[in-house]
Amino acid sequence: MPEASRKELTLHDMDPVKVHWVLIYIYTGKAAPDLATLLKKSTWPLRVCGDLFIIADFFMLDALMTKVVSMLHVGLFEYAKQVQKACKQNECEDLACLTDDFMNQYFAVAADAYNLGALSLKRLRVILIKFIQLARFIPMHCSNFSQKVYELPEFAQDVLKATYERPRKSVHAHAIPSKCTGCRKGADFYPDSWLEPQGNGNAKPRQTFQVKGYCNNCQNPDKGHTEDYKDFLGPEIASEDSSWEDFRD
Repeated sequence: MPEASRKELTLHDMDPVKVHWVLIYIYTGKAAPDLATLLKKSTWPLRVCGDLFIIADFFMLDALMTKVVSMLHVGLFEYAKQVQKACKQNECEDLACLTDDFMNQYFAVAADAYNLGALSLKRLRVILIKFIQLARFIPMHCSNFSQKVYELPEFAQDVLKATYERPRKSVHAHAIPSKCTGCRKGADFYPDSWLEPQGNGNAKPRQTFQVKGYCNNCQNPDKGHTEDYKDFLGPEIASEDSSWEDFRD
């Protein structure tokens, strides 16, 4: 190959900064200092994560893609809680909790995930749908949000499927659990996104559900996602004051 003889490779339509991020990861297994700082200081670095996922997919770096998905999962999980809590307390009847900055980043990532067409981008699509599910489909009541969804027909189709293919995700708890599923102590609970109906038994056609809930002091039940990227950011970044770590009220 000509590239082998010249010992150089030309990449077209690639941001040199993002290529640098990937090269640093390949050689060190860590995030480049400027990337780690960007992830830490950005309130919702969804766009950065989306770009990083796409370029990691180009280089077929599955481990890096997994770390990015984990960061997105934790960030979107937190935002879903905020949306649901604000609307439950009637603080945002107009869904002002869905800021323009968040929606611009969210749908920029969605546009890439659906328009680029790569099968490997399905993981990115799934996590975007997951946000709407965790927020109990509340964002779809926002006209601006729903309009942007409909501008991406495949995305709209996936959102529609999510409403009926996984009905348990839209079931609200009829009672608050008496004890935290994590620490087994009685405590206050997060809103409904923390109350996941769990299937109990395989009897058909009837199926019973057991509700679980996590208290304010317990860790996210998806804490494994945090561990996936903790080493990636480095100890000086993934510290207790990191915006990616401090997801507890």
